[in-house]
Amino acid sequence: MIAMNEIGLLVLEDEIKIAHQYKELSKRYPLVKYLGSTSSASEALEMCKKLNPNSIVVDLELQQGEGTELDFLKNLKKLSLSSKPYIIVVTNNISSSTHKMARQLGADFIITKSQKDYSAKMVLDLFRTYNETYHCFDDELPDNNKSQIEVALEYRTRLK
Repeated sequence: MIAMNEIGLLVLEDEIKIAHQYKELSKRYPLVKYLGSTSSASEALEMCKKLNPNSIVVDLELQQGEGTELDFLKNLKKLSLSSKPYIIVVTNNISSSTHKMARQLGADFIITKSQKDYSAKMVLDLFRTYNETYHCFDDELPDNNKSQIEVALEYRTRLK
């Protein structure tokens, strides 16, 4: 069970080294509860049903796993979860149409792995910032008409 202020993290990643980085780094974040990782889109859906994560990292192009990640996003929307998890997609794919499709299917944020400061730590920091800014992933938007992502990024910048 995930406490109200915790980040319940599920990782869909086929590179064992990267999945392990999320697991090890999560130990440094008191509010991150690492729920597990898998390289299988269908197994990730089963884990979502069982564990009800509020935060998911999705590698958009699994080379070693099975299932398609866009199908994972589509099928995740069909699950009767208690709340929608915050989804960060990480990918080497720079296609704007693919990014648009991922967003339409529920991705909240997309990070390209070629980005200069990309790392598992960066992704966990973004989840933590979002959690701190929005008090445990509630759905309220700020009063100033900025998107949740814009406010989270501004908050992250102030922390540096």
